[in-house]
Amino acid sequence: MRTTVADVLRRRTGKVVTTTPGVLLGDAARDLAARDIGFLPVCDAKGALVGVLSERDIVKVLANEGAKVATVKVEEVFTREAVTCTPSTDVHGAIAVMHEKRIRHLPVIDGGKLIGVVSLNDLVIHLLREAEQVVEPFVL
Repeated sequence: MRTTVADVLRRRTGKVVTTTPGVLLGDAARDLAARDIGFLPVCDAKGALVGVLSERDIVKVLANEGAKVATVKVEEVFTREAVTCTPSTDVHGAIAVMHEKRIRHLPVIDGGKLIGVVSLNDLVIHLLREAEQVVEPFVL
């Protein structure tokens, strides 16, 4: 059976947390910390994905700007060329793309709309659970 990103998303609850280009990095960083996440899709006023903001983006600014990082706007540092997938993307294919691009999160786009985000951790855990279900019946 082919496992897709949609299968992984079915285990997720809640809405996708996003940010906008005009938000200050200090506020975005507090949001990341409060939610214990490392990635925010960046959406325009209409809700369309325009890029992504990762912990890595914030750390780069911190290394160059120091304490001023909190007053820099998301629009100055976010990654505009977001790598995305669709719900029908194969889990193994998604992992391969993430490995190749050295990223840990993929926004999931369906019909031009952001419907979720999957992390490398989400995908690996899903595959491990699947493997356990296959192996368990054969354990003596």
